Amino acid sequence: MSARWKIKASGSPVDWGCWALLVSIFLAHQMAQKVFNWPLPFLDQYLDPFLSMPILLGLWQFERRLWWHTPDLDFWDIALATAFLIGLFEWGFPQWSSGFTADWKDAIAYCLGSICFLLWYWAKQQSVH
Repeated sequence: MSARWKIKASGSPVDWGCWALLVSIFLAHQMAQKVFNWPLPFLDQYLDPFLSMPILLGLWQFERRLWWHTPDLDFWDIALATAFLIGLFEWGFPQWSSGFTADWKDAIAYCLGSICFLLWYWAKQQSVH
């Protein structure tokens, strides 16, 4: 597999600083939405699915490095994780409970979050070489 399709989990402070920033944005939005009841319609609908992919992929990357000593995520790992989570959240949960609603626009937000994660790591790789 070419180097372009590999994503190195370098673990530098910049990597985790960016991840922590995304988690902070996610948590700030949850507080604005749930605690302060501030209506932010577009963000309320699509920010969580968008941010969930870089946050979850970053956790998965950390787990692979920590437990399995395999720090590389490749394109197919990211694509399959994205497809799995879209299926779970946009088909599975709405089938299981009427409290969940399927929205194809959420699927786009999940994909965009994964693409941002992928592009950011490709850019990081290019700056290392």
